[in-house]
Amino acid sequence: MDRRFHRSDEQPIAPSGARIGRRRLLTAAGTAAVVGLAGCAGVANSIAELALGEVNLFNNTDQRIAGSITVTDPEGSTTLDETFEIEPSSDDEEGDEDEESSESYDDAFAGAGSYTVAAELDDDSVVSGDGTIETDLDVTDPEAEHIVVVFGADDFDGGVGAFVIEEFTDIGDHVDT
Repeated sequence: MDRRFHRSDEQPIAPSGARIGRRRLLTAAGTAAVVGLAGCAGVANSIAELALGEVNLFNNTDQRIAGSITVTDPEGSTTLDETFEIEPSSDDEEGDEDEESSESYDDAFAGAGSYTVAAELDDDSVVSGDGTIETDLDVTDPEAEHIVVVFGADDFDGGVGAFVIEEFTDIGDHVDT
């Protein structure tokens, strides 16, 4: 069964009519959170909720990464077992960002509890000298929370980190944007 969360190829559109890439959306949301503009953060969270899945992978490197991710539920059952290829986020000539710098998956939560997240990058995708993470994350509200795995973040030992967020702007609590 393909558990990959499928969505339209269309990127969100800003009021100006320009396409918004995920990294630009992430930066805007993080900035709004840091500045503390609750009204702007609410808008960013509402827009981001449409793009987030239960498990989200972000490539914060300047290279294509490939690997696999497995999520095991509190009962020990594998709820997600996928391979991925994620392009780096980059601006094209018109200033639009590449939408392929993340992957999202749904149908990974079986209820509240501790989930084991294991991600392993292929040998040619290793970031910051590391390419694996295995961690237990507590999901207390599966309807509202999301697991985030970030590759290439300076904030984590080995350049790979995983955490649980409830709102998109919560990413700023874990990763410098």
